[in-house]
Amino acid sequence: MSDLSVTVTYRDCPHWDNCNSALCPLDTNWNGTHRSGEPICRYALNSEKEGAAERYGDDVIFGTVVERLPAIRARYHDIDVAIAKAALSPMRMGNGNVRPKRGADGPEKPGPSERTPPGPLTTPADGSAGLTGPTAQ
Repeated sequence: MSDLSVTVTYRDCPHWDNCNSALCPLDTNWNGTHRSGEPICRYALNSEKEGAAERYGDDVIFGTVVERLPAIRARYHDIDVAIAKAALSPMRMGNGNVRPKRGADGPEKPGPSERTPPGPLTTPADGSAGLTGPTAQ
């Protein structure tokens, strides 16, 4: 999938500046530690989702991450489980996911007259700080 003649590092990733993943698949020296619950690389989480290969196409970074994932998944059970779980959900908007259209192809959005307006919020008679009403129970 990726061009093996190109060396890709974590600094080539467009998300590197704001990524909180403790373990980057693009870092060739990933002898660090990944603890359960820590953030995981977004490319890794998207790697097995339906449409990921089409979405990322010939993206060298995605291809490199996918190539390195088997070794990472074998070493870090939490990452393996997170990727398998993420594969069950669709890709996010902006990452190639297309939501079903409303109307003939999907559910209708309720019009203003069909929406239930919220009831009034009132202060309890006992003077407590809590609010009462249909949404504050």
